[in-house]
Amino acid sequence: MEHADKLAVSDSLVMAMSGPGVIVYEMASSQIKQRGAKMFFDQLANRWTLITHHLDAAPSGRTYQLWLVTRQSQKISAGTFNTDANGRVVVQATYALAPADLAAIAITEEPTGGSPQPTGDILIVGAPSP
Repeated sequence: MEHADKLAVSDSLVMAMSGPGVIVYEMASSQIKQRGAKMFFDQLANRWTLITHHLDAAPSGRTYQLWLVTRQSQKISAGTFNTDANGRVVVQATYALAPADLAAIAITEEPTGGSPQPTGDILIVGAPSP
């Protein structure tokens, strides 16, 4: 990747995390204290940016899947991913959802390729502040 391309990606990430109208959701694990994530929702672009920390790589034949859970209990897949050797990843998805309609953001472990609905335990979860 050329320097100009890297700079454009970096600028895009900064805006996704700090632009006007960005909401930040803290996510945590109830089992492993250091495991967690932050979700940045850019309401103007309908862009969701997830950054994880201390999330071990998914086992062979498995992947992590990100879910947007609505107040009507609809579970919307926002993509599948795996982490690097340090337990980090940046995942971006575009999905229009009013902040008032969001009940939770969750990460589950699923079969490679993902699932139409969650089948694994919730590993990391976050919810809007009241």
